[in-house]
Amino acid sequence: MEYTAAEIVRIVTRKWQSEPFQRLRQQMDKDFDLFSLEPYKAEVNHQSYTSPAPKNDFLKILHGLNKSSLTWQIRLPEDAPENKRKSASKAEGLLTGVFDRVDRQNRKAGLPTLRAGVSWYACARGVVAVKCLLYANQDGEQEIDIQALDPYWMCWEDGHSSRAWVAYIYHVSKTEAKETWDKEIGTDEKDGVVIDWWTRKNNAVVL
Repeated sequence: MEYTAAEIVRIVTRKWQSEPFQRLRQQMDKDFDLFSLEPYKAEVNHQSYTSPAPKNDFLKILHGLNKSSLTWQIRLPEDAPENKRKSASKAEGLLTGVFDRVDRQNRKAGLPTLRAGVSWYACARGVVAVKCLLYANQDGEQEIDIQALDPYWMCWEDGHSSRAWVAYIYHVSKTEAKETWDKEIGTDEKDGVVIDWWTRKNNAVVL
């Protein structure tokens, strides 16, 4: 099913404002307050104490995730022929090269590695989202766009066996909109809102 830009905005806005997603973001806000040691607001004439225990637990788990070994394996039947095993081994090596390249790109941009980003969101949000794009640009060169997304700024609709659609909402400046999509977003100084929309078959960007 194809959607127009107006339909995407309407569908995403309705889901974003729905009670379940509002409650989810409220819970994420409360969890982050525990991590950031937001002072507890006690009742009048009551003393309060802000415990560092949640932050300590967060950092222990985060440290463990970042130190753990990272491996992946393309599973094959035990009786898989040798050529299938060699193909799977090459594919595993390709994955290693792709993720190494992503990490190099992130370091050059002053961003955390992919695993560091995924680990942080896993601890802070309780859910992880990763965008994976491999495509050829207008010059025919291979582009790799793999990044951890903040689930706080996402909403989705469940389908029969997987997500029917997923949307990631973020802001861009006038300059970024012009450089990225060659689009003007108005004459005022406000940022533009972007909806990165995914279905099982298509990806659309609504600015």
